[in-house]
Amino acid sequence: MFSGHWPWWFGGPVFAIVVVAFWLIERRLFGVVGQYVQVLEPAQGAAELDKASPQALEEALRRATLAEFGAEAVAEMEAAEASEKERAPEPRRREPVPRAASLLFLAMLPVGGAIGALVTGQLALRGTLGAVHERVVASGPMELVVLAVGGVLVGVGTRMAGGCTSGHGLSGCSRLQPSSLIATASFFGTGIVVSFLLHALVKP
Repeated sequence: MFSGHWPWWFGGPVFAIVVVAFWLIERRLFGVVGQYVQVLEPAQGAAELDKASPQALEEALRRATLAEFGAEAVAEMEAAEASEKERAPEPRRREPVPRAASLLFLAMLPVGGAIGALVTGQLALRGTLGAVHERVVASGPMELVVLAVGGVLVGVGTRMAGGCTSGHGLSGCSRLQPSSLIATASFFGTGIVVSFLLHALVKP
């Protein structure tokens, strides 16, 4: 279908369809790091949901009010809450993504990559990242070490930045979130600088 990378007029709409379809189906923003967290740290995800629970917040507020002002103040607060609930419905708590769904999502990433390589005629088993990578970075067993260290750094960086290229670049930038615009500009800008440096190193 295509030779080489997908053209912008094809890849752009495909990304848009994926992000919009993910929102319509899951009512969540598209992101990959969150799926890893759900698989590797399900207890942390549940704890974060508990911290964000309106019921837990109300109970903590009620106990603090009782200790500070007494039962009469608590009764007044509960009456005010009841009146407020009559005017506005209680917000529905969002349930966590099932772990099986996150596992399926992550398992389909290499499948999608294989389909993309098949469409562009580049599907093949390779034991190296290419001659340029071997010349500039590493070759042999050291190449695997470099990839492992790079993967760890990517994971640490995405957690520090609160998202990855998909979360910030696709979901965040499309919603014009300042943090996502800054994060995306940072990692794309760094990628451009590194690309020019590598080009200077391999240029004859």
